[in-house]
Amino acid sequence: MFNHKIVNKNLLIIIPSIIAFFIGIIPTLQYGWPLSWDIIHHVHIAEVYAQYGFTLTDPLISLQNGPQKIGYVPLFHLFIAAIGYITKINYFQIARCLQPLIAAGIVFSVSYVGYKFYGLTAGVSAGFLILSSNLVNRIVLPIPENIALIIFPIAVYLFYISLKRDTDTYKYALISGLLFILMVSIHQSAAFLLFLTITSFIIVKSILSRDIYVFKKYIVWILPPVCAAVIALTAVLILDTSLIHNILQNGIGAVTGYKDSISYNYNQPLNLIRYVWQLGIMALLFALIGAVASYKLDLPKAVKDKSALLIVWIAVMFIFSKINWFGLNMISYRVLIYILIPLSILGGFGLYQVYNWGKQKKISNLPVGHLILGIIFLLATINGVLIASNPKIATFGAQTELGTISIAPPSASEIDLADWFRKNGDKDKRVVISNYYSGMFLVADTGQPLSRYNRVLIGKVNQSTLIKKDIGYLVYDKRLKFSSGNKTYRTEPGGLLYFSRDIHQVIPEYAKIVYENNDFIVCKVQTAKT
Repeated sequence: MFNHKIVNKNLLIIIPSIIAFFIGIIPTLQYGWPLSWDIIHHVHIAEVYAQYGFTLTDPLISLQNGPQKIGYVPLFHLFIAAIGYITKINYFQIARCLQPLIAAGIVFSVSYVGYKFYGLTAGVSAGFLILSSNLVNRIVLPIPENIALIIFPIAVYLFYISLKRDTDTYKYALISGLLFILMVSIHQSAAFLLFLTITSFIIVKSILSRDIYVFKKYIVWILPPVCAAVIALTAVLILDTSLIHNILQNGIGAVTGYKDSISYNYNQPLNLIRYVWQLGIMALLFALIGAVASYKLDLPKAVKDKSALLIVWIAVMFIFSKINWFGLNMISYRVLIYILIPLSILGGFGLYQVYNWGKQKKISNLPVGHLILGIIFLLATINGVLIASNPKIATFGAQTELGTISIAPPSASEIDLADWFRKNGDKDKRVVISNYYSGMFLVADTGQPLSRYNRVLIGKVNQSTLIKKDIGYLVYDKRLKFSSGNKTYRTEPGGLLYFSRDIHQVIPEYAKIVYENNDFIVCKVQTAKT
């Protein structure tokens, strides 16, 4: 007979994700632009696909010797473009509306896997522990990586249940492998970290159990991605043999421009205190309790295996976040969310154990276990609301040796700059700008073509070359200034060009000022050769 009580009880698993949705609503209603600078770039790529179809190069952004490679896998951008085509809604507003849905999706995914691993209470607790961390501001960002993070825990869970000695479980390994392909199409780094997690667990499990049976499931899991890679490679060979030659000679990143989000030109390591602060005391504390309980209490082997998977997952992600120990560059903050997910699931189990301990104890006739759950859930919710309400959630900056410059949300001057180009800009001419972050907003918001040939801005390129390359505008960011006794200009990572002199003194003679606001000067290149 259909048991309505069981169904209704199991619906409790969606409570943390509902709360996450409303937490995500706070900055969505408070700010008119989607959160982060990254989404500006992704909106631009979506617009390129909508206008030009699928392409590996960006027709609206050029380098010195040709178009810039797009550098991202396409599924997220095609998704944005499809919604925009159907609804006719501005792409920035589509991304903005995704924010609460993405936050709810990540929290639900964690809650669901916690529920399937350890039961309902542990699953609900896992979702709330996500909200107890200082990474709440991370899960509301409308970026491809966060879409991949919704899939990540589900893919791990499906692979885990495939390890049972049952022929029927091969299908779970296969489905997990298909989700791996989906993640590769959304965000390469997330897919790589999924591969690292599952591969590491398989190695550890085979060593501890001295059983190679698990490798059969691993082969089934890895087979779909391998087949997809072979098919893609064959298609490329048929369509463009020169591309394969270039890849073999220069590497896939150099040829396609695809970014792995793993290797960087600089380090941003975190100390252990920052790890604790970002991940949150509650998630760390209850994860520790969960890990200890898994091996100290007389629990079924299946429970211990699940905890082992989560511990391996946490350990691998932590080591990866410290890859700078091995001489490789890493922005450690980027990996914290990958630690928080298994930490929260294991922490949910730890909180469940504390709840069990307190169920038989009472304070003023109230069960201690229920009081603990209520307090933790309330504190986690308050933490999420406070973070989402903090104006810092919408402010993003680029840090260089010369200081930090705001890059998102678009400033009033950037919006005015875009408005001027929308009304007056010649779409057949490209813009060279000293601030690439502002330039990306300009091209995303107006479709004005951009060139990254920054030597133009320091007067080291003659007028005829600019005309030949269809460069019609030079834009200077007046905020990018530095003090120096002997250097006129200085370049910084991210496409920032600083000047030590007044901007008006460095403008080439063949460029005429046609617009100026608080932060920007727009110069039009004269078409007559001098």
